[in-house]
Amino acid sequence: MIRRTGDGSGVEQPVIIRCSGRNRAWLALGGLAFMAVGLWMLSAEPPSRSLVGWSTPAGRALQTVVGLLALAFGSGALGMSVLVTIRPILVLYPDRVVDVYRRLVIPMAEICSIKAVSTGGFFAVRWLECELCNPAGIARLGRAQQASRHDDKLILNLTLASESDFARAQQFIQERLGRLDIEGEKR
Repeated sequence: MIRRTGDGSGVEQPVIIRCSGRNRAWLALGGLAFMAVGLWMLSAEPPSRSLVGWSTPAGRALQTVVGLLALAFGSGALGMSVLVTIRPILVLYPDRVVDVYRRLVIPMAEICSIKAVSTGGFFAVRWLECELCNPAGIARLGRAQQASRHDDKLILNLTLASESDFARAQQFIQERLGRLDIEGEKR
């Protein structure tokens, strides 16, 4: 599971979990669709006969506001698609897990066990519940972590990752936890 560098130095490369290509494509296409609707609403003349009353001055103002909101939402979705393309979700090192979005570094020795939670379907939800060995000691990691902690568990959200990357992250952490048990490190 852990890849070694090809230069013979024995240094282990991290496993990088990124957003799936399908999710990036849906996000970008949705952003483009909202931008197209927004541009259309800003450039098109309102119909002269409408049930809503678009042809009135108030209706034209409303059409402009809705068009601007659609442009803003579409721009935000395109920006998010660029962000998830550039930044990984998780970076897994042999000795730590880095949650890039929340800027959390969790030492591998602080994780006692993990549980994978996944729902199927089009809007699949995937996360790893990491049970922490020392929840009080890990609280020093910062406020960003507090929002994702439930008692002695830390939740790593991998909803945007592909199913294979989700399984790869789970397997990597489980292998490393097994290796920590074998090496006799304090748990």
